[in-house]
Formats: sequence, C-alpha cells, structure tokens
Amino acid sequence: KLDWPAHAITIIPQGSVRTQALVRSPDASQFDIDAVCQVDISRVDANDPVKFFETVGEALEELEAIRKKRCWNIPCTSEPFYLEFTPSVPLATVPQPTLASMAPRFLPKGEYLATALAVVDNPTKKWKTSNPAGFTKWVDDTAKLQLISFVALESASFDRHASIDPVP
Repeated sequence: KLDWPAHAITIIPQGSVRTQALVRSPDASQFDIDAVCQVDISRVDANDPVKFFETVGEALEELEAIRKKRCWNIPCTSEPFYLEFTPSVPLATVPQPTLASMAPRFLPKGEYLATALAVVDNPTKKWKTSNPAGFTKWVDDTAKLQLISFVALESASFDRHASIDPVP
C-alpha cells in the first residue's frame, strides 16, 4: 500500500528481541516484539514527520494498528505477543535545520552515527533520534568485556580473597 519501493524499506527487530533479552509480562499473558521499519525516503518527504507516520499507519489499517507515541501497536490476538512497530528514517535523511534543533546529547557520535535513525514523536510532532542497531552493537560490545572477571582474578591474587568464585 505504500508508494515507496520495496528495496527502500527494511524491517528489523529492536529492543529486547534484538538483544536476546525477551521476557513476558508478569502475568505471562503477552509480550511485545519491537520492530523498527526503516524507510529510505527523500529529504523532501522527511520534512513532515507526522505525515510519514500516518502514511505507515494507513498501510497497517487492516491489522487494526493502534497509534502510540512513536510506534503502531499491532495486536496479534491469536498469539502470545503483540507488535510494537516503529516507523523511522535514516537520521541523515532528516533536514539539516531539524537536526540542528535537536538536543546535542541525543545526537549519535562516532561508530553509532551510521546506524542512527529518526522516529516520529507524536506528542511534539517532531523527529527524535533512535538507534536500535547501535544499541544492540553497544550491548554486544559491552557483553564481550571481561571487567568483572579481571577484577575478580586480580582480587583472587590476594590470599584473603582466595574464596571468590569466578563470575560467568
């Protein structure tokens, strides 16, 4: 239903699904699967974030999607989950004046810049930064660090701490 070419649309899992930390709600009824829909649109189309968001919502009409702050909630009534589907564009697509108006602390730097996205914040009707791929990379990179093992091994070299079990 969208006017964008199929090769311009990429859907990727994000959040707990992407970092392999998925948990059910406390009542074990349903859990959410977060996905980001990255659309490579032109800078002209990226001038109106709300129109972009609504266009995606119109395409999801048959799925009875519910509008949220930054995503569309897609109920999957016959499944133990529901989808939180977030439309986004590459951050580089957002017009320069919009980027300049964003708080610097929310703008990605360094190795995370290439995967940065802009998502629509409906309450403000503006673009906000997001970076699910960058966050996943950070989680994976951080998980590879052996900080606790190093500290535990260093402490174990002292006789008084010889009973420290290694942290897996």
